[in-house]
Amino acid sequence: MLDKDHRRKLLIMDAAVYFAALAIALFIRYRYIVTKVMDIFVINNGGYVLFVTASVVSIMLTYLYYVAHDNYGLSGDVITRAGMVLKNHFFFLAISSIFLMANQKILDVSRFVIMIMYPVSIVLDFVLRELYRSHLKRTGFFTRKKKPYILVSEKRFKDEVSHRLSEGSDGISNIVAFVDIDDDKAVIPKAESVPEDTAVLVYAPGRDVTDIRSLCADAGYGVYECIFTDGVEVHTGNISDAGPYKCVCTALHSKHTASVFGVPFRACTQDDAVLQIRNNVKALSGKYVCFSNVHTTVMAADDAGYREVLCGADYVFPDGAPIADRLKKAGFGNVERVAGPDFMRRMFLLTSDGSVSHYFFGSTEETLKALEEKMKKDYPGLSVKGYFSPPFKELTEEEDEKIIKMLNEADADIIWVGLGAPKQERWMAAHKDKVKGVMMGVGAGFDFHAGTVKRAPSFMQRIHLEWLFRLFQDPKRLFSRYFKTNIKFALYSFLGK
Repeated sequence: MLDKDHRRKLLIMDAAVYFAALAIALFIRYRYIVTKVMDIFVINNGGYVLFVTASVVSIMLTYLYYVAHDNYGLSGDVITRAGMVLKNHFFFLAISSIFLMANQKILDVSRFVIMIMYPVSIVLDFVLRELYRSHLKRTGFFTRKKKPYILVSEKRFKDEVSHRLSEGSDGISNIVAFVDIDDDKAVIPKAESVPEDTAVLVYAPGRDVTDIRSLCADAGYGVYECIFTDGVEVHTGNISDAGPYKCVCTALHSKHTASVFGVPFRACTQDDAVLQIRNNVKALSGKYVCFSNVHTTVMAADDAGYREVLCGADYVFPDGAPIADRLKKAGFGNVERVAGPDFMRRMFLLTSDGSVSHYFFGSTEETLKALEEKMKKDYPGLSVKGYFSPPFKELTEEEDEKIIKMLNEADADIIWVGLGAPKQERWMAAHKDKVKGVMMGVGAGFDFHAGTVKRAPSFMQRIHLEWLFRLFQDPKRLFSRYFKTNIKFALYSFLGK
């Protein structure tokens, strides 16, 4: 991670590239006019003066938000670093556009200039960042070396563990070989066939690894075993200090909540959230859990009735990076975005031994059919009690009673509700203590897990640009929502609502 001084230098370099690209674009577009510096102030009724002013404002906001909060650097793989450049320049463009529209000068800036400027600035910025990163590496700034491991685990965990080991600042480690713990014929690679400092990493929740430990030790390898509590992995993100001891939160105290626009969010990591629901699934029967993002949180701020629905949930998790940031600023340091689809995946993995049963309520017949096939393929041990797509209409009291009876006869521990916000939250609140099982409102989680809607690539999720990917998927529906709610969220945050 870069220190604050290096992050400040990086932002200055980004700003210099940004304005250099603007100068290049202006010269290409107005080379017959721009003969001296002052000419820029008379081009297109002063639109570019406001554009430059807005750019300066966006750079200042970037400094306040990213640089001051350790989120501005050169870490991650090359795709993540490229994504950071795209994110920064998109932010510059968004702020500048809003500024110009507010001053009715958006039509005074040439679209040709924008089309030239942004590709040039993005390419130049990425190249210079990579050169700066290479310089820091040569001077010894990045000193950590990737640790090679032989991964011993089940096949279903291979991709996820490999990905999590390789992400982060310059990669933490890499997998040089994989051994399937369920394959009786699998053998540990000989030491001469792997790098000299290779060790064995055992990721085996709930498994007895005594024989594996002895086998690897006899082969001359150091053995590192991942730690689990109640089947949930323990990692640096969910370890807390208690004096000289390292501890894991296994129960969320009621004080671990912070209000954002009147909505009481639980301040926790994703694994904390999964563990808490799994451990209390019987006690939560008849209750409901919400995952609230920027859109639904702003909706709750404007609609007292919907806010009351969210406040009636036993847990409200922050399904959005801006909300997680608000919780951190409220004094809760160990907080992550808890997205519904990610929560589902972790819960499926944790309960794939059949210890917790599931029911899927919502979406369409086509999506549920695809979801059923995916569940059987990806989580063969998962206990699923049923799938049901309710009619897309206002239900009569008799129809609603039949649905309640159907759900109660299924007797599932978790009822995943995919009706979309705010409908699903209102439905869960209306059926509180009427149905057996804890209701979890996960919206588009059904589509993502069924594969009917593609989710943003992992690098876009890591740099908090998943919303942009979804905007490109459905611009007609989401542009107005994002534009209005994001502005309201920023305004309400500024006013301290």
